[in-house]
Amino acid sequence: MASVTSITLLFSLCVGSTLLSEVQPTPVPSRVTRAFDNIGDVCDNFAVHARTTITFAGPPSMITTGKIGVSPGTAITGQYHLLNDAQLATPAEAMVFAARAKGIHTALMVLPSKKLGVAVELGGQTFEPGVYSAGTSLNIAFGSTVTMQGPGTYIFQAGSTLITAADVSISYTNGAMPHNTNVVFVLGTSATLGARCSLQASILAKAAITFGVGSGLEGGCAVAQTAITFETAGTVDSTENVQIHTQEQ
Repeated sequence: MASVTSITLLFSLCVGSTLLSEVQPTPVPSRVTRAFDNIGDVCDNFAVHARTTITFAGPPSMITTGKIGVSPGTAITGQYHLLNDAQLATPAEAMVFAARAKGIHTALMVLPSKKLGVAVELGGQTFEPGVYSAGTSLNIAFGSTVTMQGPGTYIFQAGSTLITAADVSISYTNGAMPHNTNVVFVLGTSATLGARCSLQASILAKAAITFGVGSGLEGGCAVAQTAITFETAGTVDSTENVQIHTQEQ
């Protein structure tokens, strides 16, 4: 696996005077899987999928596992390296997932959730498995960490954006590990990852995703409407591509 700066996504959220870590989460409902036959990986076997364009600006970025594809557009521009078993998707594979990505995005955005506020700072907070939402944006402050407490699925919905500053990360406690813990950000518009940000998560955005200089993702990313841009030397490794695990309500 390519070296990726460790990222500890700290979710510092306060609702009034109540810390987010003190708020009981909404469990992940079983109807996530009922909406699809075997939803499996949120991004299937795609590391990067966009609807119009994938742009690699500056020095090459690396895709170390999984497929990269665009549909119905076809443009993949700039310099990048495909390592290990990473590969370009066929036009048919990209087309099939383009439709599937829109459906998964819609299904995850409407899940019942614990409302965290309007614009929410996640840095420095600890979360239990569940579904959380912000009315507009999710933000992660410079150098902060978000802690996932316990194995399971964590879904973070935002009405508009996810914006991380530089050098943020995710940490795991109470038995949570990357192989048994699934983190998904589902966004009404876009995601912007700051420099050297390294997220162990998958990202589904409606409009766009931008990777800052040297930022990395261990999971998959997909955009339902437009483009994904790598500014310089980004990394995506979909070995830990997120799977949805559900529990009955």
